[in-house]
Amino acid sequence: LSMTSFRSSYRLKRFTTSRDPDFAAALLIYVRNTPANVRTDTNEITYWLDQFSGKFGDEFYVFGFYRDRELVGYAEAAYLREERLIAFDYLTLDEAYRRNNVFYEFVDHLKRYLENEHPEYRYAVAEITYGSNQEYPSQESRLRTRLFKLQGFKVIRAPYYQPRMELDDPESEMKADLLIYSTGDLEKLRTETYLSIVHAIYYKY
Repeated sequence: LSMTSFRSSYRLKRFTTSRDPDFAAALLIYVRNTPANVRTDTNEITYWLDQFSGKFGDEFYVFGFYRDRELVGYAEAAYLREERLIAFDYLTLDEAYRRNNVFYEFVDHLKRYLENEHPEYRYAVAEITYGSNQEYPSQESRLRTRLFKLQGFKVIRAPYYQPRMELDDPESEMKADLLIYSTGDLEKLRTETYLSIVHAIYYKY
């Protein structure tokens, strides 16, 4: 008897316009799988997808992630040129595909894509929120952190909070870990560097 093993294929697609026919389907994955208190309004995402680069000169990315040609994930990211900083945001998989190997492939595809687009980058960061009113990371947050660590990210041991999504929405402010990746051997981070990264995330992205 012979046994045939089937290996899934994965593909990452960048949406460059809100008119892309798969963009709306990707937004639905985002809305279905992202709690309301940490979710950016989809009208804002649509607007900035078409306007961000022209207004600020930095790059805003919206991606769809495909497994065997089926759209299963959504992600946002940005590249801030002055800081040479890649910021990962909103890595979302449909519930049926939230397995370690699929999430790992998602992060790996995103990382390789952005490194190819911006080989001059200095750092890449990812924000992992604990959950609303949580003092410690949820089980899902710990899983995401572990999978980012497999890609070489490290947790910055410093206080970090996700800022409010809206000024009148205090529930959207929550504790988080900020993870960082560097092409060099990064064991310590100067306070000034950390604060400059946080400032860029809060005020430029």
